[in-house]
Amino acid sequence: MMSVVSVSRERIPDDTFIDTEDGDTTKLKLDLRSIEGHELNRTYWIQLIQLEGKPREIIALPLEDHVSKWQFLLTAADVSGATANDTLEVSVQHHKGRRTVNHEFVLVGEPDANMRDQKVVPWEIELVEGLAKFFGDSNSSKITVLHVDLSQLSTHGPITFAWKNDSLPTDTCPEREVQQMMKVQ
Repeated sequence: MMSVVSVSRERIPDDTFIDTEDGDTTKLKLDLRSIEGHELNRTYWIQLIQLEGKPREIIALPLEDHVSKWQFLLTAADVSGATANDTLEVSVQHHKGRRTVNHEFVLVGEPDANMRDQKVVPWEIELVEGLAKFFGDSNSSKITVLHVDLSQLSTHGPITFAWKNDSLPTDTCPEREVQQMMKVQ
């Protein structure tokens, strides 16, 4: 079971799958699909990342629309094509500060050509981590993504990325702090 509220990275344990000939999970090809077996498109909010020489991860950037319990099919294949499956259960929970939104930052930009052809969640998470670092937060847990509009991604139009910074006060309007953040270049 994986519980997520915002940016999430979960390493897939090496012993999730064991093949008698090929070895553990690190030696197998993994695939993440809907529980019905449908491929997840590149803009889906949860993705499997398996880069050569790096730990395999399930990464997610759920938004308020995704609050629910989800099931996915994680499949491992060995070199001969034999497969084994495991069900991944994901519980997307409401963010604790969802009702205390008193500011919103919006970034509108055009991803470069390479980004347009890749899975979206990795660069969304990189953006969140970059925003946290840029604004002086120790980690990305203080950045809550409110909305992402990818509707023009395939037509080479801009994307819209909206967030709030949870390190700002919520009991009053943090006008002065927001102005200070806007001056950072």
